[in-house]
Formats: sequence, structure tokens, C-alpha cells
Amino acid sequence: MANSYSWKHNYTSLFLYLRKKRRELLAFKEQAGRQAGYGNDQSTGIAITERNPWMITGASVTGHGHKAEGIPCQDAHHTEVWKNGWGVAALSDGAGTAARSHLASEWLVKKAVKEVRHLVKSRRWAQNQTLPAPQEWQHYGAGLMQSIRHSFLHFAEETGTPLYELHATLIVIIFSPHGILATHIGDGRAGCRDRHGNYHSLITPWEGEQAGQTVFVSTNAERSAKAVGIARLALAPDAFFMMTDGCERVAWKTIQLNPATGLYQKINQPFAPFFNQTLDTLRQMQTILPSRAIARNWHSYLDNGHKGFETETDDKTMVIGILRTNPYQS
Repeated sequence: MANSYSWKHNYTSLFLYLRKKRRELLAFKEQAGRQAGYGNDQSTGIAITERNPWMITGASVTGHGHKAEGIPCQDAHHTEVWKNGWGVAALSDGAGTAARSHLASEWLVKKAVKEVRHLVKSRRWAQNQTLPAPQEWQHYGAGLMQSIRHSFLHFAEETGTPLYELHATLIVIIFSPHGILATHIGDGRAGCRDRHGNYHSLITPWEGEQAGQTVFVSTNAERSAKAVGIARLALAPDAFFMMTDGCERVAWKTIQLNPATGLYQKINQPFAPFFNQTLDTLRQMQTILPSRAIARNWHSYLDNGHKGFETETDDKTMVIGILRTNPYQS
């Protein structure tokens, strides 16, 4: 009995010791991450002005699992607003298994915004205040993603980086006071609220046979072409939003019980209670705070301002655009 007690005691002591050391190691890595600034962590804001009717707020935040491992944020986003209330928002989620996906996501969002700026100008959509017809946008939306992919392959070749180290998804939204155009490849979510208070999903994330499996901009040409999603909403929006899958648990409805069958089924809907409160809060904040301060607060909120965000191990990016007025709440 004495030997048995001694063995169990020593085993327990060793287990507690190793667990303590693991906590110390993770704490050290997280502190190193803080000092390094977590790589791609960013917060951005565009203020409402006399010529710009949109308030844009976005943040890319390193997930707590990545902080503990000392991995930089692999998400990135970029936004612009042009004349007549037209603009673009791009978001990319680098694959956690790809060593340099943080470089890929940053490159992709900047390239996407540049390509879209040229497309909208050349087609005179903003100048004429006209959305392209459905088939026209199908053509240009698919062509846009393929053009970005082609340039991305050159980027990988020029930097001497294997494609498997640059896997990343991409979501692009062209927004205007008259409607929204969207195109994407991979997972994540995007949606909007129209001026009557109705919510709409703008993309359907690509899902593979295994949980968490998706496609990337770097995926082979035939497969990536089939995976490109195109959407066009010809309704006057009140707000739009886009996010990486690290925000899904809090902001999106992805599953619900079917009363008729008693089974759970997949759905793809913005979580209205979250967005109703968030949009109202951001509207109030923009009346008293500059856009940069709002962006910093938004970054903090995505980091640890909600229990679901605080416990999320993956990186989190969410970009929200809100029009100056809210006509259905007059």
C-alpha cells in the first residue's frame, strides 16, 4: 500500500508540475506576442463627412489561442469610400496551418481594393449611380476573383514562397446607397440590414467534407473558379457587415432546430439581436467620438468585450459600415 501511495503521490506531483510549467510557457509566449504587437492586429475607421455618408469601423484581432502560441494575427481587412457614397470593403482570413498566411491576407485585401476601385471607375457604376445587372455582375465578380488569383500567383513566385504557406480566403463587398455587390472565395460571413430593418446574408461559406475545411485563393484554378460566390442585393441598405469565422459564434446563426423533424439544420442568417444592439451603439458613439477612438474600442470589444469573443481561440475580424441616417427608425 505504501508503494502504491508513493507512486500515485509522485505521479500527481509530476502532473501538477508539468501543468504549471505549461501555463508559465504559454504566459511567456503571450507576453512576447503583446510586445510584438501581434503582427497584423489592426483597427480602422472612416468617419462620416459632408461628402461621405458612411461610418466604417473594422478590426482584426489575434485570437487568444494564437496569442498563447505567439502566432501573429492571420486576418486582414481594408476599406475605402469614394464619391456618391460608393466604396469597397475587403477581408481575408489566413489559414492557421499556413506559415505565411498573415502576409497573404494583407496582400490580398490591398490588391482586392485596388482591383475593385479600377473596375467601378471603368464601368462608371458610382458615377452613374447604377448597379450592374445580375448577369453583368456575375461576369465581373467572377472575373475579379480570377484576376486577383492570377496576380497572387505572381506574388508567391516573386517572393519565392510556396503556395501552401500562403493559403487565405477573401471576401469583397462593393457598397452603395442603392445596393450591395459581393464576391468571395472560402468561408466567413457577410450580410446587411436594409432600410426596412430586414437582415440579409450576402454569401454562403464554402464548406468541405470535414469540419473547418474550405478553399483558398491559392487553390487550383478549376476548383477555385467553381468555389467563387457571387451576390447582388438591389435594396437600399442601412448597414453592411463582414467577418471571419472567428466571429460566427457571437454574430451569426448557423444552426437551428427544425420543429417539424426534431433535427438541427444548417442556416445562414445574421443574428439580429447582436447587430441591432451593435449598430445602435456604433451610431451613438459616432456622435461623440472620433473614428479612430471608435475603432480602438471596437478592437477591444472583439478582443475581450464579449464572453464569446474572449473565449475564441481563432483570429477575429469584423468590418461594419453604417449609413448616416436610419430611415426606418424615424
